Amino acid sequence: MPVAKVLTKDGYPVLMVDGEPVAPMAMTVISNVDRGYLRRLGEAGIRLFYVPCSMPWADPKAMEELIERTDALLDAVPDAYIMLRVMLHPSLDWIQANPDQMVTYNNGNGKSLDFISIFYRNGEGIPAMYSLASQKWRDEAGAGLAEFIGLVNQQPFSSRVIGYFLGAGGTSEWYYPHGSVDTEHGCCADFSEAFRLNFSSVLREKYATEEALREAWNMDDIGFDNAPIPDLPSRRFSWVDNEVFESPGRSELPPADNGTHVGSFLDLDHCQSVADFYRAWHYGTADSIIHFSRIVKKQTANQCVTGAFFGGSRSYVESGNSAGVSRVIESGAVDFLACPCHYENRKPGGTNVQRQMQDSMRLRGVLFVSEEDTRTQLSAEPYRISSGVHTLADALTKMKREFARNICEDTHAWWFDMAIKDKGEAPWYDHPDILALIRRQQQVAQMAYASDRRKPAEIAFIYDEESMYHVSQNTSEDLIKTFRMMENHRIGVPVDYYNHNDLANPDMPDYKLYVFVNVFNLTETERDAVTAKVKRNGNIVLWMYAQGFICPDRSPKLSPEYISELVGMDMQMDNAASDPRFKLIKPLDPLLAQARADRTQGYFDRPFISGGMAGNEAGPTPNTLLYPLFYPGQADPHITVLGRYLDNDKPALAARRFDDWTSVYCGTKTIGSDVLRSLASAAGCHVYCDSDDQLYANNRFVAIHAAKAGRKHIQFPVPCDPYEVYKMQSYGRGVTGIEVDMAENETLMFHLNGTLQSSG
Repeated sequence: MPVAKVLTKDGYPVLMVDGEPVAPMAMTVISNVDRGYLRRLGEAGIRLFYVPCSMPWADPKAMEELIERTDALLDAVPDAYIMLRVMLHPSLDWIQANPDQMVTYNNGNGKSLDFISIFYRNGEGIPAMYSLASQKWRDEAGAGLAEFIGLVNQQPFSSRVIGYFLGAGGTSEWYYPHGSVDTEHGCCADFSEAFRLNFSSVLREKYATEEALREAWNMDDIGFDNAPIPDLPSRRFSWVDNEVFESPGRSELPPADNGTHVGSFLDLDHCQSVADFYRAWHYGTADSIIHFSRIVKKQTANQCVTGAFFGGSRSYVESGNSAGVSRVIESGAVDFLACPCHYENRKPGGTNVQRQMQDSMRLRGVLFVSEEDTRTQLSAEPYRISSGVHTLADALTKMKREFARNICEDTHAWWFDMAIKDKGEAPWYDHPDILALIRRQQQVAQMAYASDRRKPAEIAFIYDEESMYHVSQNTSEDLIKTFRMMENHRIGVPVDYYNHNDLANPDMPDYKLYVFVNVFNLTETERDAVTAKVKRNGNIVLWMYAQGFICPDRSPKLSPEYISELVGMDMQMDNAASDPRFKLIKPLDPLLAQARADRTQGYFDRPFISGGMAGNEAGPTPNTLLYPLFYPGQADPHITVLGRYLDNDKPALAARRFDDWTSVYCGTKTIGSDVLRSLASAAGCHVYCDSDDQLYANNRFVAIHAAKAGRKHIQFPVPCDPYEVYKMQSYGRGVTGIEVDMAENETLMFHLNGTLQSSG
């Protein structure tokens, strides 16, 4: 068997097989085993293939089908490496025989569902979702996995297997399809015996003694084994924004009389049990991934890599797969995590934005792998239309954009062809021009992995997993997803993404501009780490809505004073739902010299293309409210007000200049790329382009995806020899800037040192 590992090379993780790096892109084909198509993919340079399969533990035909698929692949591409994409789902018989291992709601029932997942035979009409924290499932599926690996090792194709990509839960992406609450039917989960055992274990890990648990929960008669599962009213914070939005005029608050939340935030002083429930809800899934990964490592003598879909943030609080990533990547058992990009705004001219904080993984030597299920003109209509692909040109420019992001942000990836042969669907990438593009991109990827892969990012966006189960899902959605999707890649400056606990990691680089996105919950120790890392060196720190509002070490646990201490401004709070729109104050402060004075800030004003399968229609653009409203005190003599709310004239954007750093507070959940670009420039960051197009860059490549047609001015940080890798055209030698005319939606990718000539 080959020896596969993820090793750190030049400070960045890389997939190595027998000591040689395997560069992106890889390929996953669901059901089409046409050898001609596979051969053409191999001839285009694809060497790593993800092969979906089940295990005999759940599917008697699993090995027969796997042998058929691998025979076809290796006949077509004899030197292919194989990553087995293994489904860990139990059989229908197992589900029916183990009702205590199924997700159970407080009404005593499970929820039936059609389980959508590739290579899962019993997915239609199963009576309930199995618990992703079930120890019985871990034990029995784990034994099945060990047996399966043993069978694989006896097959001729085992000499090409380099890893196991583990799938469970909804669409095999380790989430609960129904989440944990069902407000429509007034019930919530999980009251199963499987989850109760997991809940007890996580509480023991956190509190150590039952006395500490009782004090935290303000309950005198509980212990680790009988701690009650929180009821539906106590989880009200999770969907409270929906109630606000649905109220007449979107300004009238729903009744807030049950004492469980402060606006969109969970009231920890009275509902610590809810936060602990969601902690266990996510940790149970994370621990299962770790459990199965360790089995793979043991059974393969540590010669295969392991990975899983996780952290994909489908539904931030309820899905159970978003807030345990740090636990997984610090376990030492998992080599890579993966997820697809968000589905909205993937159209040409938009962006395929990641769901993960991949630079947190990089610090720990864990690879992030992006599933590029990029639709082409050959895709079936619902897929194609929803992604804004109508022509071959649309497909090509999108594939160039996604590839550029992966190379410049140093992530691995696979193309995902979801065509189903039995339905008569054509393979998505089987077109001469697409295959020619893949061939060229594989050449570029090999060049990228043979050169300097470091990133020149001077902006760090900082996130927090734990805050996801302290604030409403809409608030997380606005900040983590939509803000990133709409604005981040339009700044014209490359950006890195971390969780806040990385700030205490000595290996985390220094940056000039830090943007704190959803870091609501900070302990005293974590606040000290923030101060030590970012409040120095002349940095600018942008604090988005309510950063640091929660301090679990203090009483009360929620206070605007904690925001004040963090940002250095006297913060006030109105516990009401407020309109976020604001205007910048003219004349613009030097911090905002490159911002648009005419633009209304604070809400999502760009077109928002549906990610559903039914159509490509726009919108509606996501609306957002501030609940509560936080703002700097009007009388604070130390601040400069940069913008005011249209609704109430209170400060929406403000700055305070300290001796060694500048604090900028934004009271909303989004702010425009023009403001971000201006702050970056004021912080001394190099701005590559100011045209609001999608831009990606590392030390060897700069790529731009044009949202609009026109002349683009690209500035390089040092003299270089830009060479466009698809046109194979030089744009000068020793230049510090170029001007290029671009068509709408066009993608250009420049190699900065050398011609990167075609090898055929």
